Amino acid sequence: MPGHTRLYRRGAVYYHRAAVPQDIVETYGKREETFSLRTKDRSEALRRVRIAAVQVDEKFSEHRRELERNRLVDAQPPLDELTPAQIARAKAAYLHYVLDEDEEVRLDGFYDTEDEAEPLADLPRPTFRERQDLGEDMDEVTRANLAQGKRDEFFRSEAEEVLTWDGIELRLAEGSPSWGRLIRALQEASVEAHKVIRERDTGDSVPTPEYPNTAPRARPSNAPLLSEAVHAWEAEKTRGAWSTKVHNDYMTWMAAFIEVAGDHPITEYAKDDARAFKATLLKLPANWRKNRSVKKLPLLEAAEKAHALGLPPMSSANLNKALRRVAGFWNYAEAHYDDIRPSLFKGLQVKEAVAARDQRDPFSPDQLAKLFSSPLYTGCRSERFCAEPGEQSMRGTARFWLPLLGLFTGARLNELCQLTPR
Repeated sequence: MPGHTRLYRRGAVYYHRAAVPQDIVETYGKREETFSLRTKDRSEALRRVRIAAVQVDEKFSEHRRELERNRLVDAQPPLDELTPAQIARAKAAYLHYVLDEDEEVRLDGFYDTEDEAEPLADLPRPTFRERQDLGEDMDEVTRANLAQGKRDEFFRSEAEEVLTWDGIELRLAEGSPSWGRLIRALQEASVEAHKVIRERDTGDSVPTPEYPNTAPRARPSNAPLLSEAVHAWEAEKTRGAWSTKVHNDYMTWMAAFIEVAGDHPITEYAKDDARAFKATLLKLPANWRKNRSVKKLPLLEAAEKAHALGLPPMSSANLNKALRRVAGFWNYAEAHYDDIRPSLFKGLQVKEAVAARDQRDPFSPDQLAKLFSSPLYTGCRSERFCAEPGEQSMRGTARFWLPLLGLFTGARLNELCQLTPR
């Protein structure tokens, strides 16, 4: 059975193992991302390592984005002190972060040692009891330090990170007396958060408070409108990167986003705009532009009317595809413009009821036989007319080898196209 570059076995158990990329290894904190896949079965390990590889790559990308945010903060002159409002904003942001992280853990579910058939979609996961014990230990230490006025190293590092967050973005002088007040505020937020987590552990529903509203930013003189930036992105991508169909799909969803969020300078968009766009998509029916009930309405009105009529919403797969299309633009914007709020669409995709591997039927043996006995493999008229019989050999082309590599490795097309021949 074909393997995976990040899969290896230690004893009888399979592990994910990946070296940290060279451009971030000095700041990442470790040189490898290695952890158990919690299975001894090779086929199951292959499934899990593919999932884990995507998650780890996203961690690498987020670390790069954090480095860039830190660079922008470090470029500011340090403040001698923080205002009470700035400390309150940092505390509110930290409280949101701790409770939002707790919600994410519960959405993923806990590892059940008694359930041998557990799918284990996200890796690794603690048991419910393990997480409770860890939380109680941390809360006990935090309360003791808060009571005694101690500034432990953990919350000092947390304070340094919070100052780089979106909407805060402050640089505090090393000897500032505000460090003590900021650390104490984060300790208080941690204690408040743990009270809520205890209630959630008993089954009570306690919502996560909203992230504090960010102060409006002054528009830089060179900040373009969203429509202008989209036009520049479109011009770049149509230089061979997009087919006509892909181009139309991207532009359709970008137009929909502008209709929902408005056409403003690109530095003014925030996470709220991304959430509002997702909320609208959740109400839209499948093929809404062809649905007689809503096709002539503006997007927002179509979404509300479809919801009121109880029309079946679009599939999770199509909703996620739309979110990815728009997120693609914002990734471009982060790289090409200053003062763009990072990661607007991170974490917004919805979980799909059907696993990716089961969303399409595999090729049947008859279909594979038909493919590999076609003129592409037996001789064709020319590279352009490779579906017509002839004398031309295609062995020196990607069209010949990619299906074979896919057959014997199970890798995705974009992964195969990145391979370097030796």
